[in-house]
Amino acid sequence: MKTEITPAFLARAHEELVLALTNRGMAMQARWEAKIRVPALLVLAQTILALVLIVLAYIAIDLWPNHIPMSLVGLGLFLLTLLFALGRLVKARRRISIAVLRWAARTSADSLIKNARKQAPFTATYSCIGNAITYRRLKDDQLQEVWARNLGGVVLHGSTFSVFFRNDISQFVKMIVLHEPGAEWDAYLAGLGIHLVLFR
Repeated sequence: MKTEITPAFLARAHEELVLALTNRGMAMQARWEAKIRVPALLVLAQTILALVLIVLAYIAIDLWPNHIPMSLVGLGLFLLTLLFALGRLVKARRRISIAVLRWAARTSADSLIKNARKQAPFTATYSCIGNAITYRRLKDDQLQEVWARNLGGVVLHGSTFSVFFRNDISQFVKMIVLHEPGAEWDAYLAGLGIHLVLFR
């Protein structure tokens, strides 16, 4: 398999990588939140705070003719502020998490194609035997072997790349294969029984 790696190709691959890695991060976060029930915990915390504030209000009313301790007033104001902050957090949580995931995806995409950007333009060639793949770079009529690895794990598979992870929950990228869309490569990966996560 051969792919012409040009600045235009890398710009397209980078944009697609950012979207794909962001979507993967969002899916992983959704699975994690479903396990520990983050939204439900935030609602529970708000409910408990509201109940504590009601109890403090009853105590303050009961003490009204006499002196109300300033510590009670301070605690009430603190809990009221905390209740308000939690309400804002519930609303802003998704927006903040998406922004963080996009930043992380962009940073990761930059790192994944950093070397290719330095070397472009060149021709990437991939030779596959069984589950082993060898990547060579053809530049200025010189063919250089860059790496040779075994394929496996989970693949985030797009039209310009295939990113290999150890498993579904891993954040560590084993390797990236930059390529144009091709049925032969798709069939090869499918034939190995590798778990594909399609992004197209």
